[in-house]
Amino acid sequence: MKIVTFIILLGISISASGLIIFVVNSGSETLSRIDTVAGEVDNVFAVLGNQANRIALYDDCGLVVNSGDNNLQKINLNSGATISYIYLEPAANPYDLTIYQDHAYVSGALSNRIYKVNLQQEIMVDAVQVGNNPAGLAVYNNKLYVGNTNYTAGYENCTVSVVDLDSFSLVSEIPVPANPQFLMFYADMLHVCCTGNWVDETGIVVVIDPVTGDTIASIEIGGYPVFFAETGSETIYLADALNEGIYAYDANSFEIIYDTMHPFLPGGSAVAGSPQGLAVLGGEWGQNFDVWYYDNNEVLLGNYTVGVYGTDIKIREEGSAVDENLDIGSGIILEQNYPNPLYLHDKRGITPTVIHYHIFEAGKVNIELFDIKGKRVAMLYTGWQVAGSHMIAWRPQSLLPGIYIYRLSTISQQQFRKLCILK
Repeated sequence: MKIVTFIILLGISISASGLIIFVVNSGSETLSRIDTVAGEVDNVFAVLGNQANRIALYDDCGLVVNSGDNNLQKINLNSGATISYIYLEPAANPYDLTIYQDHAYVSGALSNRIYKVNLQQEIMVDAVQVGNNPAGLAVYNNKLYVGNTNYTAGYENCTVSVVDLDSFSLVSEIPVPANPQFLMFYADMLHVCCTGNWVDETGIVVVIDPVTGDTIASIEIGGYPVFFAETGSETIYLADALNEGIYAYDANSFEIIYDTMHPFLPGGSAVAGSPQGLAVLGGEWGQNFDVWYYDNNEVLLGNYTVGVYGTDIKIREEGSAVDENLDIGSGIILEQNYPNPLYLHDKRGITPTVIHYHIFEAGKVNIELFDIKGKRVAMLYTGWQVAGSHMIAWRPQSLLPGIYIYRLSTISQQQFRKLCILK
């Protein structure tokens, strides 16, 4: 039996040999999951922390940087359940991260430190001082490269720090143009996306030989470029922080393909690539963002609406094996709540809704309510429960009429139901 649950499009499926796109919705504080084969979107796949910023994918897990909470949130990418939180330190304001071997490396934008996190022990084990206001990171030949934006000093005298991972110590600094926010390696060369100072300096990508530290190319792409994406077509794409367009250049010759005069449209503020295609994330502040997914010939394959204010996008290729008998909610039976629709007021005052459910293993249970944009509006219940049948009653005292979604989740399972609230 295939389980069908409510998720914006009233369904979720397991895709066969397709791409899954994950989007960090900082405004909604949720993680979206897009199944590009089924064309379905789950905009409350996981609930994130305060000021969620970036995500890194590894094994069956996602590691989300919650800048406002100074922590990393580890998420099961199959169920959406939060596995753990890894705290860094007060006022770290973590910004970006990269994963190498058994560790995550996280940039502290206000502490000017890089944090080393042991993924097996799930603790921060070391930190090293780098330049001012570090942002993006990349690893090559057992060295960590960090872009220091120095935004608190007007983006002056920016550098890339080089950290030896064996000793976890700073070994050198490489001068770069203003605001080096994103880094990537291609063909043994370091590409640094320098976004500009937002006043009189626009975007430049510098290509650096990591052995000598010399700049071998400066690509004056213009605009305010952010992020890198490479799809296997030997073209490197960049987004624009103001959603003005998508830029691109040849990964080998460094010739510009799309720039501010001739951008690839529509624009987006983040991009992600895979051998199968390009994903573009864009939108207006305070509104739901959109994702456009293209193949390697830049042919549009799908357009999806996600949560409010997306800050990162990543692509994951799912396995080809599909078990049509797999019950993704076998650990939970979530019965329909009643009454539904729910009236805010009747003759007795505010009407309660009653939710019945059954869990098969003892553990932590969360029941949360989300609006149609994917923003959590209420925690209905959180606590440890024994296996068996349970029920909660809840009164929506401060909500407006509309369509809502509530989610029951354990450490390994989750299910959704729709709740309609009327006057």
